[in-house]
Amino acid sequence: MLKLKRLNIEDKEAITAVFTGVFTKEPWNDDWLDKSQLDMYINDLVGQGYSLTYGLYDDDELIGISLGYIKHWYSGTEYIINEFCVKTERQGEGAGSFFIAEIEKAIKELGLKQISLLTDTNVPAYHFYKKNGFVKENTNVLLEGGRKIGEEMANLANVTREITDAMNEMAAGSSQIAQSVELCHNLSDENQSNLTDLKQEVDLFKIS
Repeated sequence: MLKLKRLNIEDKEAITAVFTGVFTKEPWNDDWLDKSQLDMYINDLVGQGYSLTYGLYDDDELIGISLGYIKHWYSGTEYIINEFCVKTERQGEGAGSFFIAEIEKAIKELGLKQISLLTDTNVPAYHFYKKNGFVKENTNVLLEGGRKIGEEMANLANVTREITDAMNEMAAGSSQIAQSVELCHNLSDENQSNLTDLKQEVDLFKIS
């Protein structure tokens, strides 16, 4: 039997399992191999004073999560959903629509006005939300900053690596030159010694 339950940070392990089970696969393919980043992200969403987290249970199994927060705005207080999903194997059975409907009832009881969220238009989730009464807001756009700085930092890292490689090559070359000079010095000493020995031998044959 499907039922809605409010979750908190103590449910982090179960929340993380559902989250990664859905979003690391198609069509999202999010790379959450960095467990430290994953842990901090879940804490950001679930462990704050303004967090509002819901779970969808089928008996005792957590099959869906809604991770978001309460936002106070001049037009009214609303529920902002950052992450919403139902286990992949349970999708297409009506569980997601049931989940959304139950969340809408729950937030009304909390005095919240509406639900807002962001999603990609090229994934099935977009059509799911439209089917469940969500309306596209054409006046809002998502802007990203800092990419130029990131690109410049990457270029700087590449240049630094090239300089380091060149210096290593120069150091290796200097080492070879030093070895060659030392070899020449040793050969010169050896030749000088041989000449001294030869002179001594020649002196033995001198006629007085």
